[in-house]
Amino acid sequence: MNATMVGMKSVVVIASVIMASVALAQPDTLWTRVYGDGYNQEARCIIVTQDSCYLMVGKTGGGMYIVKVNRDGDLQWSRQYFAGSGNDESAANSVIQTADRGYLAAGVREHWDPWYPWDPMGIDLEIWRTDSLGYLMWNRIYSQGWELVAYAIDASDDSCYIIAGYYQPTQSEYRDAYIMKIDDQGDTLWTRTYNRYFHDRFYSVRQTAGAGFIATGYTYVPSGANNELYLVKADFYGDTLWTRTYGGSLGWCAYDVRQTNDSGYIVAGSTYIGGISDFYFVKLDSAGNELWERNYGVGYDDRANSVFQVGDNGYISVGYTREHNQPNSGDILLVRVDAAGEMLWNQRFGGDLADQGNCILQTEEGNFIIAGWTESFGAGGRDAYLIKTQSDTALLVYPDQHFPEIPKTLMLCSIYPNPFNSQINLVYDTPICEHVCLTVSDILGRWVATVIDEIISPGVHRIVWDSGDLPSGIYFVRMQAGEFVKTRKVVLLK
Repeated sequence: MNATMVGMKSVVVIASVIMASVALAQPDTLWTRVYGDGYNQEARCIIVTQDSCYLMVGKTGGGMYIVKVNRDGDLQWSRQYFAGSGNDESAANSVIQTADRGYLAAGVREHWDPWYPWDPMGIDLEIWRTDSLGYLMWNRIYSQGWELVAYAIDASDDSCYIIAGYYQPTQSEYRDAYIMKIDDQGDTLWTRTYNRYFHDRFYSVRQTAGAGFIATGYTYVPSGANNELYLVKADFYGDTLWTRTYGGSLGWCAYDVRQTNDSGYIVAGSTYIGGISDFYFVKLDSAGNELWERNYGVGYDDRANSVFQVGDNGYISVGYTREHNQPNSGDILLVRVDAAGEMLWNQRFGGDLADQGNCILQTEEGNFIIAGWTESFGAGGRDAYLIKTQSDTALLVYPDQHFPEIPKTLMLCSIYPNPFNSQINLVYDTPICEHVCLTVSDILGRWVATVIDEIISPGVHRIVWDSGDLPSGIYFVRMQAGEFVKTRKVVLLK
């Protein structure tokens, strides 16, 4: 099946939640770890690896920094890759794991005048491909115009990759938001620019269910001299399906977007009103229409850098908070809200100097892992910083309601109707938070669709898969979660 047909598929998540929030207090901190040698290390992105460890990327001095640790934060290995040319500096901003358990990181290579090192000479987009131990297999430089910057990377359904950031043709011209698609060797398949007003950029991009992408950042509005939150939904080839802007008072910016269980989106960033910056969330339906928005002020300058939907359909976000006229201090700020955006609690981490959270995930055991940097602790200067906290949710059975028990084993339980016409129900069990991948292949073993590929909460789950334009025939549904693999045959009759 070709990529065009895949782009027409749709996936609907029907139900997966059997957990309810019962503890609305701040979670206990399980551990904190600092990684660095005093040469300004930062963790900018973290992922849960296929072997249930954690991998983070960022920068160290003038080079790219990649580190793997186990569930307790103990160092497994770390690697550094420098630009190796004059005053050039490299940094990784985002990373994903590849099918062969290696890693693909995206970031930048900054060029500086060797005689005037404070003078910039442009920025190129840089990609690093490593094996499972972090050893470099290849890296590629993509040079276009004055600046080409990558802030985010994600995998697409066809085993390729999408990268988002911005493009600036010359030093004096405006910036356009930018998405590039590459294959597994780093060769460019296509590029797209998105120009809403003048200065536009994307900080986050995600593959969406049924192919296509969602990207967010900001756009500069010249008439009001302010920034607006900028959201673009694109199809499989990067062509725009719709755009949305939100805000319009001085400075609104989004730093992360994720698709939610109801096929809508949650966007996190910051607002800037009256000289004060706040955490900002906006919840959208699948067409980008606003369902609710919330801003939360804890300090004078607050910003949400990352957001994640948790098992009770609420959200957790991390960023930073700063006090007025104290630019060299500040804390990591963790904010937890319910499904309607109402704050449940917030928590600060840090010391006397500046600390910042850049990325948050829920781990497979249901806890939270935060990556960022600290100047308060460590070897001096700036060091990479990891924090692991317990989950704040627990199971609750209400007297007047019945909730099914948590399954004891992983299982691909039932598939119905079978044979089916167009849509089929897939039911599976997860006893713990687990990274689950459900895919469909044809009778020749060729991949035709990815139904789901994400960390799933404990419970019994049902998903409806729409076969779209696929022809009648025999297909195979494959579920993989860790070492568990199960394949079932289905028959499509039209």
